[in-house]
Amino acid sequence: MPGWIAPAYGSVQRLSPPPPEPAAESPALHIRLTPDDNNRYWTRMWLYQNEFESVWESGQPLELEAVRDALGQQLTARHSHAPRRVEFHVPYELLDVPFESWQIPWRVGKTKELGCCLEVVLRCPDERQGLAEAPWYRKWAWLKAQGGRHPQAVLEVCDSDVSEELGDSLQESEPPVVVFAEVTEPMIMNTLDAVLDGGVPIAIWRRRSDSQEGTAEPIRTALAVDPGPFEVQTLPARLRTARIQRRPLALMWDDPGRIPERQTLTS
Repeated sequence: MPGWIAPAYGSVQRLSPPPPEPAAESPALHIRLTPDDNNRYWTRMWLYQNEFESVWESGQPLELEAVRDALGQQLTARHSHAPRRVEFHVPYELLDVPFESWQIPWRVGKTKELGCCLEVVLRCPDERQGLAEAPWYRKWAWLKAQGGRHPQAVLEVCDSDVSEELGDSLQESEPPVVVFAEVTEPMIMNTLDAVLDGGVPIAIWRRRSDSQEGTAEPIRTALAVDPGPFEVQTLPARLRTARIQRRPLALMWDDPGRIPERQTLTS
């Protein structure tokens, strides 16, 4: 046939199957609480799945009980496509509020603890502005690059480690990116202050009902984590399992890549 050129022998190439599509990210509900001058909070909620979608905003500052009711209404309205995780963006002084213990509507006449139904994480991005922002971003980038099984990813901090210099020590290098606060109740907020100063994005600590001095269960034991490296990305799910087993723990999970717009409609 004129103009036709036979392919060279051996030039036939096998087509490799395309790589699998990444698993679709489960939706998460983000709740931002911005304080006013009367111990109430301007409240805004977003749904995140690949991008942020504003779904609700309070017309006035709310008491925390009203925030809980609004959350319950949002979850009930999305019962057939409920988010897997709820992320509370809170000011520093609310880190000791056990949001994961909030009772939410479950079925007629019955409620359940939020943290037993969904993954619940706390965030404090407003404390990471200014010069504190750089180590936060740097540590999260290190976590993404090195993976959650790196032997230096997790640091366990006890009472004797807590000092005015702890924050400086934590931000000195990329790891650690996770702090297990094996501290007694009076030292919890000091430890979290150092975590924020140091740019550490992830931290776990005991709630007050679980901080019995001398008998507190190690955090690794409560999470069923072996002494060696483990996959850090499993922590939100592990915390939910621990809460179902009545081990009250709090989790800070501050991903700098998951920040909704800072400007609210009411401000």
